[in-house]
Amino acid sequence: METNNKKVLLIEDANVAIEVMVALAECEKFTLICAKTVAEAEKAIEDIMSYDLVLLDANLGGADLHLDTLPIMEKIKAAGFKKPVLATSNTKEHNAKLIEAGATGEINKVYIMKETMKSLGMIPEK
Repeated sequence: METNNKKVLLIEDANVAIEVMVALAECEKFTLICAKTVAEAEKAIEDIMSYDLVLLDANLGGADLHLDTLPIMEKIKAAGFKKPVLATSNTKEHNAKLIEAGATGEINKVYIMKETMKSLGMIPEK
């Protein structure tokens, strides 16, 4: 798949997930915009129509595992964004709530990170 000129919004607070996506973006030549906080995500979605994909974690740093990105998903949907928005929480229940709010699907962040890290040679194949 041609990834040049593609723009991905990653709403994520886990540094390892961000590092993996940065490495993948460099390798695959797509633009990656990262938002680590709700405030950064709010700012990033002001230009939501410029993105080709949104990867949305449910919780940005709160120890209480609160669904603090649910309002972000609601704003993305209200803006009429029709491209994929994938819920990336490690909690199935959180992904389900983001899907109810308008996310188009979900991915298992841990599996994707592991496979991406393998393909980029960041961890050895077994």
